[in-house]
Amino acid sequence: MPGGFAAKPRAADVLFLRDAFRPFYLFGTAFAAIAIPLWLAMWYRSTPMPSMPPLYWHTHEMLFGFAGAIIVGFLLTAARNWTGLPLPSGIVLGGMVALWIAARLANFFAHGVVGAVVDVLLFLLVAVILARALLRSGNCANWPIVGVLILLTAANALFHASILGAVSIAPITTVEAGLMLVVVLILIIGGRVVPGFTANAIAGGRSLRRPRLHAVATIITLVAFAADLFGAEGAWICVPALGAAGLLAAETFQWQAHRALRQPLLRVLHLSYVWIPLGLFLFALASIGIVPRTAAMHAFAVGALGGMILGMVVRTGMAHAGVAVVARRWELLAFMLIPAAAFLRLLSALVPAGGASTLTLSGAAWTAAFLAYLAGHTRMLAFSRRCDG
Repeated sequence: MPGGFAAKPRAADVLFLRDAFRPFYLFGTAFAAIAIPLWLAMWYRSTPMPSMPPLYWHTHEMLFGFAGAIIVGFLLTAARNWTGLPLPSGIVLGGMVALWIAARLANFFAHGVVGAVVDVLLFLLVAVILARALLRSGNCANWPIVGVLILLTAANALFHASILGAVSIAPITTVEAGLMLVVVLILIIGGRVVPGFTANAIAGGRSLRRPRLHAVATIITLVAFAADLFGAEGAWICVPALGAAGLLAAETFQWQAHRALRQPLLRVLHLSYVWIPLGLFLFALASIGIVPRTAAMHAFAVGALGGMILGMVVRTGMAHAGVAVVARRWELLAFMLIPAAAFLRLLSALVPAGGASTLTLSGAAWTAAFLAYLAGHTRMLAFSRRCDG
């Protein structure tokens, strides 16, 4: 039935493993709803405790665990459209999901060399699969995404090597490097889909993209991030970060973001994207000691990454499952909660007085947002068939 759900498929059909977005969206968002309450329990009650220092577990798992699952599900689904080629499904896809689950369990209960290898392997496999599909199809436009995946694999490997004492890099540095790479990935993909969706909805199909402006802003963002990771200080980071923030803010204005605010499925994407120039502005201020660095990192992680993920899993999940792409009550609730979580997390970083209460409220809003998503989408991800077969 158009816009509805089909009957539950036969067991032999394994619809759940036909498309990568189904298991990775479902398990990734469920993990997002579980991991933050776990982290708050560790922070306030020192229990339960993972097999690595709690701060490192929290930062690593939110990036490489939660965000990693959504990135894998999105890219393996989108690449099928980009290339026209079949991509992992069935037993192979099930094995990749099992790798992700095994890594989450190992990182919490028994971190070691074997668990580290399992965790690093998934991103590497996806990079190889995507590179092979792009090569076979002659699709050159998406090669930068493969490069980001390879660098994410390296950042993840360095994190585990650091925890295991094999390298002298601070674990938090590797996670922040991974977060910066994911911000770049959002710029690459979001710079296409956000103006594209907006043009289709409110501009009569007229292109709103400004490729040169976007390319310059992305390059300057990379310069600011690279300067930070290579140990530069002060103006070497502040100037490019401010420049990139200004260009990206101008870009969102040209996307007619003010008109998109009337439509929930567009509003969440635009508001999430705006957290990138805001994060870069805070990143610039942090480089000269005006605000704490954690303010910029959480602007990227909660505001940009969390919001963009929620907006994209709702839209792409509905579209690929053959369900009408319309924001219903669960989606509307989630779209209200995720910016609230981002604002409260930023407030807890900028205003130390009362930070504990705002941190708890932020965690509650984040968890409720992803529980709302699961309430509205679990059945769809597991059982819905495309209306066109």
